[in-house]
Amino acid sequence: MSCSSVDLEKQTKTESLKVAATYYYWKPSKAYFNAIALEQYTRTEVHFGHPVLDLGCGDGTFSTMLREREVLDSVEVALDYSIKDLRFGNKNVGYGVIQGDARALPFRRGTFASVLANASISAVRTGFDSAIREVYRVLADRGLFVMSVPTSQFYQSFLILRILRKIGASGLATRYVGKLDHRFDHYSGFNEKEWRKKLEEARFHVEQILYYFYPPQTFWFNLLSFPLFRVLGFLKLFRACWVKRLAARFQAKILRPLFVTEQSLPQAHRYDQVGYLLLVARKISEGTS
Repeated sequence: MSCSSVDLEKQTKTESLKVAATYYYWKPSKAYFNAIALEQYTRTEVHFGHPVLDLGCGDGTFSTMLREREVLDSVEVALDYSIKDLRFGNKNVGYGVIQGDARALPFRRGTFASVLANASISAVRTGFDSAIREVYRVLADRGLFVMSVPTSQFYQSFLILRILRKIGASGLATRYVGKLDHRFDHYSGFNEKEWRKKLEEARFHVEQILYYFYPPQTFWFNLLSFPLFRVLGFLKLFRACWVKRLAARFQAKILRPLFVTEQSLPQAHRYDQVGYLLLVARKISEGTS
């Protein structure tokens, strides 16, 4: 059994947390963030038709976690702008990995049945509309497009930003947000209405929108990102599986109350303040007027 294996026979309401903590046993902020995101994907109950394009795949860890949660069974093609991430992951991709730009995808029209874009469309500095149109182009008729994106509210509960605004340091607050954009690859700052509009203008029908990362959760995510917790990165130096499993279990136990609180909030709760959206859309057939 590999170090990252998870017992899928014992599904519980914290399974997403267990999976994320297994892969990010050394970084609580990433474990917490991805656990919450994973759970939203499971709630959609979508079926990814094949072939699947993982757009902005990074090192492929998130799509691997989706397979652990039985949301996705496989990925045929993985594409990312960063060649660095492609070199260190995506070992389970069916056809191969490609370095490319989401605004000019190197595929023929109608190549894919499904496109997954987890927190990647928002990483495009300019040309969000072009990226979405490209997804439409490479999808087959009625193809599935699932994307997660931050909203303009994501940073609002971050501790330092709140302090800067409270003391009236608006200039510093603006520069701080710019640094956060660079750090997290978030360059959009759109709300739900604007994201929906972009999809509909590109001739997608939005089937589902799920809300996650409410203000209290973004606050805790911010705290977990502080340097104090980054020292846990030393755990990556240990190759023994038992060390990784022990660290993952401990982390899952510590993060469990935060994770359960997030999942217990109704979707309608302060939807205008959520930090992230998960949008499930379907390509309208090109022959449809």
